[in-house]
Amino acid sequence: MLEKCKFNREDMKATIQAYLNGDYQKASEPAQPLQPIQDPDNAEQDAENEDDVDDENNRQKAIAYLRMWEPDLTLLPLGSFGKRVPLRCRICVTKSWPQGKIIELSQLKPNCVEHFVKQHVRGTRHQVRKRRAKNGHVVVDQTKCEGLCISSQRANKLYQFRDEFALWAGYCNFEETAKHECVQRANSREWFVRSANCLKDCDLVESEEYQTCRTCLALGTSHGVAWSVEGLVALSYTLCVQSKPNE
Repeated sequence: MLEKCKFNREDMKATIQAYLNGDYQKASEPAQPLQPIQDPDNAEQDAENEDDVDDENNRQKAIAYLRMWEPDLTLLPLGSFGKRVPLRCRICVTKSWPQGKIIELSQLKPNCVEHFVKQHVRGTRHQVRKRRAKNGHVVVDQTKCEGLCISSQRANKLYQFRDEFALWAGYCNFEETAKHECVQRANSREWFVRSANCLKDCDLVESEEYQTCRTCLALGTSHGVAWSVEGLVALSYTLCVQSKPNE
């Protein structure tokens, strides 16, 4: 209690001595201005209010910094696109993001925003896209080709004969005779065909589960692996007709 009231032992001695000396006016005056006792709850609330003001100031500073990068970088409504602080980069244009890729800031604080923005705009992909954008080119993200999945409709005719393909693949000696690589994944039991001339990399198509280059996609046409499967289907049909008893 004495600490809260700013009690000072020396001031008390001086007041008592003044009273004994007959200087009643000096004895009645406080040695220092009285300090009001602050309620702990009010003190905590005042601290929270100061923090709120600081947060709002930081938020406005961060927004002002982002406006310096417009129109290349644009702050979107908080929470949109499933992101806390979404930011659209109009330089990073891809097939999946024709209006510009959406990136996410962790928080609206000046130092955090400045570091994130500088890191992004100095990135290799952003720099390449910025140079190409000046020439009117659209940059598409590249990824590794996984081969042609027979269970995907992109496999064209192979997709139509996927059951027959599984039968055909079961009898083939791929290691010694196959020109193209055929692999069945153990976890999904799906068959994949990779062209002998696979490009290794391909354009990223985010709507597709598996990414496939154009040479592997060609295996699903009538002139690709589908030709062998169609031959098996035709042979099977012929054998069925021949083995059918005459009526």
